[in-house]
Amino acid sequence: MPQLPPRGTQHRLRFATGAAAALAMLAALLAPMAASAETPAPPQPEAAAAELAVTLPNGEVVAKPTGAGAVMGAAGKNTPRAIAPSALGAAPQSQTLSEAAPKASGQPAGTEGMPAGMDVSGWQQNVDWRAAWNGGARFAYVKASEGPWTLNDYFAQQYNGAAGVGMLRGAYHFARPNLSSGANQAAVLVDSGGGWSADGMTLPGVLDLEANGSDSSGTCFGMTPSQLVAWTKDFTITYKALTGRDAVIYTAYYFWQDCLGKSSIFSQANPLWIAAYGAAANDVWMPGNWPQYTFWQFSSTGPFVGDSNVFNGGMDQLKTFAGGALSVQAAAIQAAAAANPSIGTGQGQVNCGLANNGCFRMFTNGAIVWSPASGAQVSPYGAIRDAWGGQGFENGALSYPSSGILCGLAKSGCFQAYLGGEIFSSPGSGAQVSRAGEIRTAYRNSGAENGPMGYPVGSETCGLAKDGCYQLYEGGAIIWSPSTGAQLSPFGPIRTAWGAAQFESGSLGYPTGSIVCGLPNGGCYQAFEGGAVLYSPATGAQASLNGPLRAAWGDAGYQNGSLGYPTGSQVCTPTNQSCYQLFQGGTVAWTAAVGALYVTGGINAGWLASGGATGPLAYPTGTPVCGMQDGGCYQSFQNGYLIWTPATGGQVSLNGPIRDAWQRMGFQGGTHGYPTTGVVCGLKGGGCYQNYQRGAIIWSPATGAQSSPAGAIRDAWQRSAFETGPLAYPTTDVVCGLKGGGCYQNFSGGAIIWSPATGAQLSLNGQIRSAWQARGFENGSLGYPTGPQSCNTGQTTCSQPFQGGKLNWDASRGVWIS
Repeated sequence: MPQLPPRGTQHRLRFATGAAAALAMLAALLAPMAASAETPAPPQPEAAAAELAVTLPNGEVVAKPTGAGAVMGAAGKNTPRAIAPSALGAAPQSQTLSEAAPKASGQPAGTEGMPAGMDVSGWQQNVDWRAAWNGGARFAYVKASEGPWTLNDYFAQQYNGAAGVGMLRGAYHFARPNLSSGANQAAVLVDSGGGWSADGMTLPGVLDLEANGSDSSGTCFGMTPSQLVAWTKDFTITYKALTGRDAVIYTAYYFWQDCLGKSSIFSQANPLWIAAYGAAANDVWMPGNWPQYTFWQFSSTGPFVGDSNVFNGGMDQLKTFAGGALSVQAAAIQAAAAANPSIGTGQGQVNCGLANNGCFRMFTNGAIVWSPASGAQVSPYGAIRDAWGGQGFENGALSYPSSGILCGLAKSGCFQAYLGGEIFSSPGSGAQVSRAGEIRTAYRNSGAENGPMGYPVGSETCGLAKDGCYQLYEGGAIIWSPSTGAQLSPFGPIRTAWGAAQFESGSLGYPTGSIVCGLPNGGCYQAFEGGAVLYSPATGAQASLNGPLRAAWGDAGYQNGSLGYPTGSQVCTPTNQSCYQLFQGGTVAWTAAVGALYVTGGINAGWLASGGATGPLAYPTGTPVCGMQDGGCYQSFQNGYLIWTPATGGQVSLNGPIRDAWQRMGFQGGTHGYPTTGVVCGLKGGGCYQNYQRGAIIWSPATGAQSSPAGAIRDAWQRSAFETGPLAYPTTDVVCGLKGGGCYQNFSGGAIIWSPATGAQLSLNGQIRSAWQARGFENGSLGYPTGPQSCNTGQTTCSQPFQGGKLNWDASRGVWIS
């Protein structure tokens, strides 16, 4: 962009030194022209005194205007006179060129596709350029100077503001030929910002030559046609010498025909800007034998502030007219189109003013988008562009594309990179956004579509617990939180177990690392905020939550220790005062009162068989104790003990009357040995029993716990159907030391009597037992019973043999011995 000229004395000095050489070189060329003038040339003030007043030949003193100066556009109000066109010659018609531009509201019919523009001066002050752009303006001319003076206090805002929204812009000079030479005023235009540079944005400067209304010298400035032609040539030659470009001439049909004598010497080099308000597009008269206009000023009352114009061509031709190289944006978009012919042909002009100074141009098969950070990139129609659009195009999180679409990925996939991430597409996953950030970095580090995650199947979703986010992929998900970063969660048993624990909302929280394999027996694990998930082929995936159970497992060596891998999840009571977890080699159980304890081996098997922590024993209260007879071990629990031996396995010994009875008998060192079953209840009358290696202990609410040692007495009780038979429950233990080495045991329904000579015989409560008792039991004459009692069907007659005879009973006779 040309630098704005300095004001005041600095400007005058710079002009006097900077333009002097160019003016000197032009002097010889201009001298013959001045000599042939029909009237004396107008006053020619020195550049250094350009801001001083000028005295005209008629004595009028003309000073520099104090406001914005003359207004461009009065020429356009010169409507055709009421004479036949044939008297003046039919005006050639303009020719429409190529690439279409957006039509502005109020743009004349027949100019569709021509870029609309505007011209402004200090009268318009600060212009809303964005509104003008949105209204369709694509170029602007800004007044820079008038006569020998720089004259626009708003030049910087207007000139730079137009460029800032993407318009092509240039500067114009309001001619005052009667105040100084054409060379002087051309130099003033250049020094005032009306130069030209090959930046693709700058339009060549304009000589605004229209009817004089600024002083009293008349419509033609008091000059003859030949003088005005010479002055105009002086201006255009000087401007080209200073800038390398031919100046555009702004004028009106009648002014040119009348004041410059229909001169045609400028029609081949200098583009025409014709002012004609109210004319039809196909009936714009052109003076001076110009074959066509380059700009047409069609209105001074809108649609734009200042005056409104069209360029006779397409947007691409307007850019070419600006000269030099295309704009950086247009050149980059053009190069991208050439490199990507599949994008098709251009549809409209390059449109700028996007976010971060971006631009785009539509093509038949998509668009090419440019920004300073990304360069020009193709965005063809299709799934990837649709996904980008779903994110808000350049205004969304992805911002601008930073590469073209690259295909040939795994599974026939494609992707396109963006400043804010990527979009991946495959037939199986569709087009999905991968936003820049930790999730995308983790995805890339895992191998992207070639890694275990495959292609994304959804967009990044946030709003999880603790401000977390996740994105789903063909092979799983990547989870992120501020405290844990982005971690992979591939589909498989570990992710399934995490899901069963309610993902990030559950006790495990977010993963804190990737899955690690290579553990013993083919194991893997993944760490989480709240613990870990362990997997092995034998045990599946199980959670190991931070806390006393995991700490105890760690103390035992984790999966490398005796406990091995967990085989189930942690289970706690509703109050969380006790928990347990099963492992290959045992159980870790914890209570708030005792802490964490191990239950292993046969004791663990017996405990679990009884129901474990939810069974009758509940939680352990001590560590295993071994070294008992026959290789036995025991472990204390809240409600009893678990006793184990190689021969009997692990058996429950519940606190209560049965265990008390066993204790009275000396535990495993007593008559019964080790238990071979747990306590079994549900017997007749609410009874329970527990079997031991050498007998049983029987309990009922009425009889308490009684020993039933293995032997003849127990065998006889068994033959009589145990507690469901006539004897019912024992009421004493077995008592020995009787006469002849005998023993007995009392029952609710009688007794069983044993001696070496007679074996075990039942003695049922009734008349016969009462009679035997009356005779001294085994110590009397009858001795021990030698057989069972027998009765008739009606139970009116019974008898039982003894060593000393038979006891008989009859309901009518009573008892007698035979």
